[in-house]
Amino acid sequence: MGTWGPGLYANDLAKDLKSTITTVLRLPLEPGELVTLLQDSYPEASSQEDDEEYTSFWLALADQFHKKGVHHSDLFARAIDMIDSGSDLERPERLEMSPVDRKKREKALQELRERLVTPPSEKPRKTLSKPQPLIMNPGDLLLFPTFVHNNCINPYSKKWSHPQEGWSAVYIVRATHVFGYLACYTPVVLSVPLDLEPKPDSSALLAASDWKLRRPGTCSKPHFTRMQLELVDQLPVDEQQLASHFLTMRDGRYQAVNDISISNSLTGAMGNDGMIERLGEIVEEES
Repeated sequence: MGTWGPGLYANDLAKDLKSTITTVLRLPLEPGELVTLLQDSYPEASSQEDDEEYTSFWLALADQFHKKGVHHSDLFARAIDMIDSGSDLERPERLEMSPVDRKKREKALQELRERLVTPPSEKPRKTLSKPQPLIMNPGDLLLFPTFVHNNCINPYSKKWSHPQEGWSAVYIVRATHVFGYLACYTPVVLSVPLDLEPKPDSSALLAASDWKLRRPGTCSKPHFTRMQLELVDQLPVDEQQLASHFLTMRDGRYQAVNDISISNSLTGAMGNDGMIERLGEIVEEES
């Protein structure tokens, strides 16, 4: 269960949804398509009325669309109906609030209703004119420096002064465009760092053991540069072997929509979605 408060964004889902909507509105889609996309991204909260976050999803979505000048009459009508019916205030998590907080919640809902009954001032959206460029490709084998606890460089830091302790590597098995526009990458990462000297080459990486499939992530050009990712080799992915070793693979939708950097998957502390001993198990053999 998440944290709850009287405001529209006083729970975890609403906070998360707020930033997600900002990203989704960059897609050159019609409002109805955007709502469907967001429903698909939050299937339980958007469709199951007994879910504790059901009304939070629809109220926050209506609020954000209205504030950002995106008109969707059915969405606004749905939120108004939730407010007028009292369905939000009668939910168990609301009933557990103190009388003071319930009053604050009621006030927040009425303020939202007052906004929604008036069509928003439609604003031109700054959308992507074309799919984001792929700066890595399936089959790319890349080397990167590691630091304490086998972590990569934090790409959000413009100044990095920690001493390098070793090397690690990432093999890109997927490079896709989520929703046809948002670039996202699925990595298989070497989990045990290699010594600083000598600098590993392709042969050393193929001989290294303990590779883990990790969560997809995004990667901008600045992040690629700051992490000091270096292409070592291009080894075609054996799709049949990949599927046999990793029975389920995340589609990267959540990471792409929320712009979660691949750097989170290049750290030593991250979990894994599957493991192989040697990279050659999923690399296509030369004919």
